[in-house]
Amino acid sequence: MDVPEASVSPAPSKASRLELQPGETPVAMAVWPLGPEVAVSVRSADGASRLVFWRVGEAKPSGAWQAPAGTSLEAVAWHPASRKVFVLTHQGRRWGISALEPVKGGTFRSQEVHSTDRELKGLIVGPRPFAFYQGQQVRDFRLFFGVRYGSGFGIHTLMEKGSREYLVLGPAKQALPARGMDEYEVPQPIDVPSALPLAVHPSGRRLLYAEEAGRVRLAYYAPGWQAMEQEALPGTAVAFLPNGLGQLLWEPGKPGAQAQVSLEPKPRLLAQSQSFLVPPALTADGRGLVGVVGGERPALIFEPVQLPLADVSNAWLAVKSKAELEKFGRYAGAFVPTKNAQLYSLYEEELYHDDSTQSVPYLVTTDAFWELFAAAYEGSFILAERYEAMPRFWEFVRAATPALKKADAKWGAVFTALESLRAEKTPSNPEAKKILAAKGTEPSPALGESFDYSELKPRGHYTASDDLKRYFQAMHYLTTVSKQLDVKALEALPAPAQALAQAWISAYEGYIAPARSPLIWSKGAFTPPPYLRNPGTNPVLFPLSWGFDNEAMFTDVFHCATPLAERIQGPPRQGAKVDPQLLEATARCPERAPGPMVPRLLPSGLDVAAAMGSQWARGKMAQELEQFPPLGKALDALNTRFSQHLAAQGPANLYDRWLRALALQWADDVAPPPGVDGELWKAKRLQTGLASWATLRHATVLVNERSAAELGAGGEFEEIFPEQPRGYVEPDPRTFEAIAQLFEASAETFRRASAGLGARKFDSPMEQDREQVREGVLKRLASSAAAARSFKAMAEKQLRGEALKPQEYDQILYVGRNFEHNYLVFKSLGNPKLALSEPTPLPKIADVADGGPKPLLHAAVGTPLEWKLVVPHLGRRQVVRGAVYSYYELINDEPLSDAEWQQREARTPRPSWLTPFIAKP
Repeated sequence: MDVPEASVSPAPSKASRLELQPGETPVAMAVWPLGPEVAVSVRSADGASRLVFWRVGEAKPSGAWQAPAGTSLEAVAWHPASRKVFVLTHQGRRWGISALEPVKGGTFRSQEVHSTDRELKGLIVGPRPFAFYQGQQVRDFRLFFGVRYGSGFGIHTLMEKGSREYLVLGPAKQALPARGMDEYEVPQPIDVPSALPLAVHPSGRRLLYAEEAGRVRLAYYAPGWQAMEQEALPGTAVAFLPNGLGQLLWEPGKPGAQAQVSLEPKPRLLAQSQSFLVPPALTADGRGLVGVVGGERPALIFEPVQLPLADVSNAWLAVKSKAELEKFGRYAGAFVPTKNAQLYSLYEEELYHDDSTQSVPYLVTTDAFWELFAAAYEGSFILAERYEAMPRFWEFVRAATPALKKADAKWGAVFTALESLRAEKTPSNPEAKKILAAKGTEPSPALGESFDYSELKPRGHYTASDDLKRYFQAMHYLTTVSKQLDVKALEALPAPAQALAQAWISAYEGYIAPARSPLIWSKGAFTPPPYLRNPGTNPVLFPLSWGFDNEAMFTDVFHCATPLAERIQGPPRQGAKVDPQLLEATARCPERAPGPMVPRLLPSGLDVAAAMGSQWARGKMAQELEQFPPLGKALDALNTRFSQHLAAQGPANLYDRWLRALALQWADDVAPPPGVDGELWKAKRLQTGLASWATLRHATVLVNERSAAELGAGGEFEEIFPEQPRGYVEPDPRTFEAIAQLFEASAETFRRASAGLGARKFDSPMEQDREQVREGVLKRLASSAAAARSFKAMAEKQLRGEALKPQEYDQILYVGRNFEHNYLVFKSLGNPKLALSEPTPLPKIADVADGGPKPLLHAAVGTPLEWKLVVPHLGRRQVVRGAVYSYYELINDEPLSDAEWQQREARTPRPSWLTPFIAKP
């Protein structure tokens, strides 16, 4: 990364022209690879040759070099990384190649690098240096030129200083002996009767050449040159497009030129009003065509052109489909579906490539850090649950059951079923059997009324082991039935049983938001969350989490008890079919609207983002805002409450901190990189936040209260040295900082959660990984926070227009190494054996709201997407790629597990606001 790369100057946006001297005949022309400057060799009537330089757009030549008397200039080529020019010369029987370097005063220093008595024809310079060893690594550019052999030509190459010459293509019998190289190092030539060089691909690995009879072919450098027999190219191809995504076509005597863009069926016409005397050339950024035209006085002309991704330097490497070509051109980016199991998988690819420089540079996204934090949060949460909450819960059940059997028949029956689940591997209690079966709505032997046992289907991380499954079912059963029974009966429990209940609940402190109702076990006054509009008055057995997201989803759906002016309902749409039962339900409210009304039964993740300040998310709710007029005022009021909550600094639990950080992820004032479509950028930011929110709900699915509507019912020769992959960081420093703070906030919570572990170590076949759990996790929480801040600093540099340091580019390239190991450590906390092992696939789902009581709204994270983005790079642009979340919402009558979601993902449509930016592979 310490090898500097030159920046490219852009071409002008207006056409221009420079007339040559009367009587001058153009011979050859070349455009500077670093900007809109042209060198053209011309021959005057008396046979004298000179080289004319022109900066496109200027009225006069920018310089000239007069060839020595009797010397003609047959070809010209620019050095790819400096202002040096190479010219092919002819004088008498001698042919040669000279390098011209500008010096002060507008003059040039000339040095011959090669001479021969054989005819030379054609001259090009490879765009990338070749690296070889002569005691140390040497990097030099190679020249390619044609050498006469009888009736044909062979293509020779030598280093820019004149050394290490060999035959690339031509009669094999004419191969050169080794000079300045070991004999075994000299590549075998491609045996063809005749070949002349035309151009080298921007990668440096493909050589475009013309055979006899006008055929145009390709050779590939592996190292060593190999013929590409399968490549069929137009016979009029004269160069590659600067972005490497096709060829420039030109035919003498025909107007203009053409650009054959890869993935497009037909070539594009360029400058059709012009007739060029020698092959034209595109400017370095691909935005203009330069050529020499005839007339009374020949002239150099420049015309702006429009080509797809013209200035994207690595388009040839990054664009894989017609869909990507179209999306990149329209939005400067796209999301591409992948089959990756984890977000970090994309960043691991450099570990398995011998040459990472042949990969699209990485884009470090906030998504990767969101998921890393989620793994830390969930791992610590599971640890607290397994070693603190679960043992205390079962002890509470054991202690409470005898007393409740005597005090209250229904509570006694409920706890008898729970005790059967605790004490018996195969429960004999009828209610316990139904709890484990978790199927459908059936009469409850304990309650004496119907109960929806399907709600008890294990989901989230609770499917990982039998003890977690049983705990999920038992606890969810208890918190659900507690809403149907009088919890005040529990006040009579013996003090030891109540203390166990409080100890069970305390294990979750710090991880979840406070409840919206008082806790039966608490003796002090209830302090509801400050964002809560209508706190509950009936005490609850367990403080199910009620974060601001719950409040938003609860507020934004229909409730009969809401004043009529605020009720989230609206008249039926003209021509739309409406279930009569819905109209009847709204009509049964004590205060009714004059006409039929349709209730809004289910919110969406957009409600949460809009309530927390995202105007773009709110814009995607336009249809519902029109259908349900009170919804807009509800969102306004929610946003006011959220702003007040932020200003007051509210509770400090991790759940609330996570939501606060998501508000920064959704902030509308974070600008996209230059040239990137604003809608694509906002869609990405919305999806990232929603997927992280779904991850939060997935982790807390057991202890989070689901909001509901209320209806009143429920060692080679030489290697090409390519440009090093200089990656990019998503320019959102505030979110990186917020995530860093989340890692730090997790440390203290983790210390409490891991108190019962003692000196337990991770289970791993690698000795270095068998470290103490507490020490290892705290170390990785700190390193993850530091990494997030490091990328925050890079994002800030990019926003200031500063170049990153070589070590920072290295950090981007190897970001996957940090992600993977820390992720595995955090995920191992959910393993009963604390074993470092392959984590479960990323797709996950959580039911977040119900329609009173069904159907259920699910928020889901799908298989990761690859985000390809076109960003500024050395005066042009380049494509970078990173891993991002995919987000889904779906409605189902019963809760779905992760495994069930993974089966359904492929046939579930993506959100409509995201689909325009998906480029299917």
